[in-house]
Amino acid sequence: MYTYKLINNGYEIYKNNRIFIKQIKSPNFGDDRILNEQTSTQMAKLLILKLNNMKFSTITIEEEEELSSSFVSDERLNEILVY
Repeated sequence: MYTYKLINNGYEIYKNNRIFIKQIKSPNFGDDRILNEQTSTQMAKLLILKLNNMKFSTITIEEEEELSSSFVSDERLNEILVY
């Protein structure tokens, strides 16, 4: 079971209540892009979807661009997962 928690400028993913991933910077742009609450939430949700579906736990540049540019619905996150 995966869960997430927002932290300052990022998020943590937990597996069975133990920290599994800690992302405190943009996964693709490092210090050049600050993760806000909305983007951090969307990235954490997408990663959990990927992990639950046995996909690589990475956020591509294209995914990060979309998640950073606007609100993405849970339905859209599932569409991203398919690609």
